[in-house]
Amino acid sequence: MENGGGWIGYHVAAYNDKDTHWPWFVDFLGGAVFYTNNWPVKPAKLRVDDSHHAVTAGLPATYESPANEWYLWKPSPRLDSRVHVLVTLDSSNYPIGVKDVITEGDLPVVWTNTKYRMLYINMGMATRYMVMLRRIDCFRTRLCGLAAGNSRNAAWANA
Repeated sequence: MENGGGWIGYHVAAYNDKDTHWPWFVDFLGGAVFYTNNWPVKPAKLRVDDSHHAVTAGLPATYESPANEWYLWKPSPRLDSRVHVLVTLDSSNYPIGVKDVITEGDLPVVWTNTKYRMLYINMGMATRYMVMLRRIDCFRTRLCGLAAGNSRNAAWANA
């Protein structure tokens, strides 16, 4: 990634915790360190933060996501000036979970770090999620475009 390679990570691909001891990866994620999650998986209302980005163009302002295990990060990646949050778990979902419950917090679920060609999507816990992503033309088309992008950051950060 330091030399212009791209990375698209789903769900557990970004997992790190206080014991990870990999500063580069934490920086890559915008300072985000796994804090907690909900359990069991639950559907949730998601809010699109940037409807003009290539990844989210065409999505409604809010939509219902299939059941997923949602990760809460501390600190929130949104606090990093290089992070561009595209989709967030809507706060109307709180509390979410039964055994493990998230009661509050800023919970970005899709973001880029403009220092790198990266996109993280905290979705994909179940095959039904991937089926939904394939049905959303903008995700399929835009992700392929991002992966093939010629410019280091243009499509990844603010297409």
